[in-house]
Amino acid sequence: NSLDFENVIKLMPEAVFIYGLSSAISQTAQRLIKMGIPVIFISEFNESHPLAKLDWIRFIGCFYDKLELAESMYTKKSNDYLKTKSFISDTASRPLILVGLPWKDIWNVPGANTTTAMFINDAGGKYVFESLTDKINYQLGIEEVFLAGAHADLWINIGFANYLSDITASDKRFANFKAYKNGAVFNNNNLQNRVGGNDYLESGIMNPDVILADLISIFHPEIVQNHERVYYKKLSDK
Repeated sequence: NSLDFENVIKLMPEAVFIYGLSSAISQTAQRLIKMGIPVIFISEFNESHPLAKLDWIRFIGCFYDKLELAESMYTKKSNDYLKTKSFISDTASRPLILVGLPWKDIWNVPGANTTTAMFINDAGGKYVFESLTDKINYQLGIEEVFLAGAHADLWINIGFANYLSDITASDKRFANFKAYKNGAVFNNNNLQNRVGGNDYLESGIMNPDVILADLISIFHPEIVQNHERVYYKKLSDK
């Protein structure tokens, strides 16, 4: 929402791709339109399944006369995803999965119809908050998550954490969580640059099959053997 409109005009773009989570983005869009610049909204973040996010490559391909290439990329990646998902089709046991960390005493918990929850389900896990059925992030108090997640078998997507000590630095009580005590904590920041940029949030959209394989190797290591994780890493002590 802090777009430099003067520089946008100087660039003379044929179109501007924009996205936003607040109502302020519509004001940005209207201003660009009044300047004679076509606006194209990108809202893949609203999708509730990894393959639905992947499908946006076809949308992008249309603007570059690359639809045929985009179609082939989508087909290959979605087929690879479904093939990987089939590895756990006969698995009866599903480990209980906790996600995230609190921020300023608020724990943003993905609903059961979000891509995070869908990844967990497709990888053969049981999401702690599967009863929260909307495709939004719920804001819960830490105590609520303690009650639901303290006994989770595995803990993933731990925000900024690179070590187990980063977790207890935010709250010492996390050391009592089952997953923490068992060293079953994994974060999706294995591909992180020196300033904190996380490639999981970038190329991960185009590689849902790789993310799924990473998660299956965590949830069911007996099924996906010899898999070298790309986006996920196991957290250890410093």
